[in-house]
Amino acid sequence: MKPDTSAMLKVIAFGFFLLFLIFIGLATPFYVRQRTILKNWIQTEARIQSSQVVSIPEKHGTSYDARMVIQFRLGGDVQTVLIASSYPSRFRSHAQQWVERYPAGSTVTVAYNPLDPTQVRLDPGYNRYFFAAPLLITEVGLGFALIAAVFYFIARSADRRNRGVTTPD
Repeated sequence: MKPDTSAMLKVIAFGFFLLFLIFIGLATPFYVRQRTILKNWIQTEARIQSSQVVSIPEKHGTSYDARMVIQFRLGGDVQTVLIASSYPSRFRSHAQQWVERYPAGSTVTVAYNPLDPTQVRLDPGYNRYFFAAPLLITEVGLGFALIAAVFYFIARSADRRNRGVTTPD
């Protein structure tokens, strides 16, 4: 392999490493937000009043989302909140999974913002559902890091092979 090819592979590796850093940077605010919710929001038990799949007409077809109405005690009052799954999909089955996970009549732990009790998160905790978005972004970033490592090690092995070889001028 020519020395300039090795240098090009290192540049490509560096580019993929930059993509890794960008994705980690994108994921960080999501992690911080979720951790803030776990640390500062109040957790309580809520009852699922209704749970259903709704269709959302869009320009290029229909998306489906799960919508749930929950109720929980807030002081002496009962707070009623409408929650969407936040993961609309073109596949009805994805929304149906949320409805089956949170059926009407069941109880669930929720965290609510003490400054705005209409902001509610279902099943707060250190689990894959609560951290789904930042985990997905991190996984994509790690994929770029892996690709960067492959390109870098190919370039390094080419450098080692080229050290013993001299090229005529």
